[in-house]
Amino acid sequence: MTKVIQKILVVGGGSAGYLSALVLKTKLPELDIKVVQTEQLPIIGVGEGTTAILPGFLKDYLGLDQDELYRRVKPTWKLGIKFEWGLPNKSFNYTFANTFDTKINLLKKNNAYYYLNDLGPGSVPDCLMNCNKSPLGRLKSGQLHLDHSIFGFHLENRAFVSYLKSKILDLGVEIHDKKITKINKNSVGEISSLDLEDETSLKADLYIDCSGFNSILLGETLKEKYIDFRSSLFCDTAITGSWLRQEGEAILPYTTSETMNNGWCWRVELKDRVNRGYVFSSQFSSVEKALEEMKEKNPQMADDHRVIKFTTGRYQSFWVKNVAAIGNASGFVEPLEATGLHMICETSRRLVEALIDSNLQPSESIKLSTSEIIGELWDDIRWFLSLHYKFNKYLNTPFWKYCREQTDISGVQKIVDFYYENGPSPMVFHSLPRHSMFNYDGYIAMLVSLKAPCKFKNHLEEKDIDNFKRLSDRFLRHSEASFLDMSNALGLLEKSKFSFETP
Repeated sequence: MTKVIQKILVVGGGSAGYLSALVLKTKLPELDIKVVQTEQLPIIGVGEGTTAILPGFLKDYLGLDQDELYRRVKPTWKLGIKFEWGLPNKSFNYTFANTFDTKINLLKKNNAYYYLNDLGPGSVPDCLMNCNKSPLGRLKSGQLHLDHSIFGFHLENRAFVSYLKSKILDLGVEIHDKKITKINKNSVGEISSLDLEDETSLKADLYIDCSGFNSILLGETLKEKYIDFRSSLFCDTAITGSWLRQEGEAILPYTTSETMNNGWCWRVELKDRVNRGYVFSSQFSSVEKALEEMKEKNPQMADDHRVIKFTTGRYQSFWVKNVAAIGNASGFVEPLEATGLHMICETSRRLVEALIDSNLQPSESIKLSTSEIIGELWDDIRWFLSLHYKFNKYLNTPFWKYCREQTDISGVQKIVDFYYENGPSPMVFHSLPRHSMFNYDGYIAMLVSLKAPCKFKNHLEEKDIDNFKRLSDRFLRHSEASFLDMSNALGLLEKSKFSFETP
């Protein structure tokens, strides 16, 4: 009979380790949960973007106090991603709202068809991005409101990790800052204990591997099979840097993803600092060449920078025997859609649900089913990102020519073929990946915005076009008149308690 789980040991700190421990202790407070980490291991990144899952996950799923979160972490709001991508000298907005998958009563078709004819913007979040407004607005009554469904965060990673650490300590989670010297296994191949540098030993019923790229339990010790994504995603190196924001410089309400000669650059908007990162392929550029290109475009960037090497892919199963891996120890893709923290939230939530449903006695079949769901989520990200590369015609460098010719999109070829024949029809739903985090809105937004091949001829009546344009103008006027810019909105946060909610 499967052993009842009473003790859990999280291996590794950082956002993956602390957030996983927080989820486990919040939802299963009866468990004895410890974290073992090495503080000397550096935290990757300076600024980090998230998807729209994180604000609600922290507020609603974990029940964390919003006043404290905003006071201590000081996040800025992120309405989506502005892609300098697709056609030469063009850009487009990718919002967290269902901008494309919206059917307004006044119109005959989904918004996607009007975007296909370049008639956008067709939503308030799209307009907010265009006029650099925050998601904090005023109702006609004068009351402030904030719609948590349309934004993610930009975070300073160290502040976020420090906050998470304090929350798990408040819940009674023990943190051992010790180096692991030996990983012991029992006769059936499970982890039996971890020996530490002070000659003590830690034992648990379930081990959570949050050891980052090293994946010391799932990968190194249990030798779980690794599924490589490099036929779809060719980038393998990142350079991160930053600079202090100049006085009066606008805080943009989105992440910028800029096409570069041999990859792409992110720009993350923190209150006092701008974080830049260049993700590129070492097959086409050296670190020195990439840094030169990065600094040429960003002369204000400080000299201190960091180089990160990575391999994109995932482990076949994230939960094997008595080990469950979360974060980079489970899988990794470049942060083109800011999915890192999303996958930590999703994996820890699915793990907790499996433990609760199994009365803390998880069977092999529930481990397998949960692993299949997480694997499908990783694959969904892989195939979605592959479209970004396959159809980006912004530059004609050797790297981008290679991407257009060689990127493997086999996992979403059916979607691409359907789009070619039928345009942005919602009937594509049956071809979308199961458990997709991007769904119709994400896939169609990317295909339409990138001008992917499409033989479908869109026929819109003049009256319908006029109606859409009037709606678009109305959205824009509302956005300009009713929402605050980022600096004013963040300043308001500092002066008063967090008292605005979704209306």
